[in-house]
Amino acid sequence: MRRDNAWQPPEGVERDFLEALERLKAKRPTNPELARLAKLGRLRITISTVAREAGRSRTLIGHDGCRYPRARAAVVAAMEPVVEPRTTEDALLRLREEVANLQRALKLRDSVNAALVLRMARVEEAAKERVGRAERSAEREDPNVVAGRTLLPRGRVATKRGVARGR
Repeated sequence: MRRDNAWQPPEGVERDFLEALERLKAKRPTNPELARLAKLGRLRITISTVAREAGRSRTLIGHDGCRYPRARAAVVAAMEPVVEPRTTEDALLRLREEVANLQRALKLRDSVNAALVLRMARVEEAAKERVGRAERSAEREDPNVVAGRTLLPRGRVATKRGVARGR
């Protein structure tokens, strides 16, 4: 019989997280995106990268009251503290990343604006068409007559007071 506070070896999901953490520490991730970052020397150990490497949701270890607190504690202990860049190379790297993010944001803005311009042109065309239709309708003497045909049943005549029986 096991006691609740006795140490138990990790099983299942928790083991996946801990094995993923070990692979990341050894700079040998199996996830293709993380492997690319490791090759570039930009791989960092975070809760998200460990979860991605483990193939699990980061919410399982992402907060203090998570389902796997031992795995979270191991990841948090392995994380590098956030420090300001001290070298010119680090500062340049951070600034280049910021420039890339801003360029992506500008491309997105341009794309959205282009879509809005096209939509506005379609709305203008539709409005012009409706205005033309309304003007043509207003030019007709009898609004009940369309292209030489009356819309009233035979024997009925439109008067100022309404529809009357014809002669």
